[in-house]
Amino acid sequence: GEVSGTAKELAGQLAAAEHQRSTARSEQAALELRLTAADASRAALAVELETLQGEQQQLRSLHDAQVEAHAEALREEANERERTEMRLSEVIAEREMLTGQLEFVRVEAEAVETAQHQEMR
Repeated sequence: GEVSGTAKELAGQLAAAEHQRSTARSEQAALELRLTAADASRAALAVELETLQGEQQQLRSLHDAQVEAHAEALREEANERERTEMRLSEVIAEREMLTGQLEFVRVEAEAVETAQHQEMR
């Protein structure tokens, strides 16, 4: 009786140990799945980060190009304004010169007219 009791006890312990081992295997499998999922998630995040960094660099480059284009447009506008102001100065100087010539011709014409009047007398 005692042997069969010990055998039953050992059989029970063996069954409990098998159950624990089975439970441990299931937990291990679940943890391995979680680890695999975490690795996949980390890899996806790394790819997303790389993509975002690339986009950020493109945006920086685009912004730099826009700033440079704007600066170039402002420089061109300033140059155009300078050319216009120079031309305006030239035109004003020409006008003043022509006004002087016109005044000279007018005075000469008056002198000629006065001389003709005096000759008639």
